[in-house]
Amino acid sequence: LCEGASTEQACAVAERLSRRLAQHNPALSWMPASLMASRGDRDEALALCRTAAQAGGNPADLHQASRIALEVAVASRALDSTLNRADEVLAEALRHAPSDDDLLVMKALISHLQGRFDEEVRLYRIVLKNQPRNDVVLNNLAYALSEGLDKPSEALEKINELITLTGGRNPEFLDTRGVILM
Repeated sequence: LCEGASTEQACAVAERLSRRLAQHNPALSWMPASLMASRGDRDEALALCRTAAQAGGNPADLHQASRIALEVAVASRALDSTLNRADEVLAEALRHAPSDDDLLVMKALISHLQGRFDEEVRLYRIVLKNQPRNDVVLNNLAYALSEGLDKPSEALEKINELITLTGGRNPEFLDTRGVILM
């Protein structure tokens, strides 16, 4: 991302500026975290995300810190220590905004990566109380029920509900139903 003389200079300026902003407002620590994540420095990126989440800030800052933590977790290829640290960022963000559906979905995704399918399903059910027609959550719930918890009957109910709601033409949802039927 930061290769080439002019690009390296721009990245250096962006890093200095983002660190300065984070110094004045820790909720903005997600800004340098984003740069660190793009460089592959997972540890520093997660530490900065945690700082941003602990600061609370507004929902947009919590979402950014959590999104970066999730991206780092996915990129880590399921390293337990990285997943646990990303999970801590989401837990901290949820302490400030416990009913934020976007944060709950991100936490569910990390739970999935950790193999904690009961927790993943629990979080998706919370989101569905507020957003009963959320396509992504219904699809992920059906998949987790089938593949994670070995409950294909309940999973088939959920995916069929989703396919009916959306008119039955989404290949991703049909693929999930195929996986459940297999």
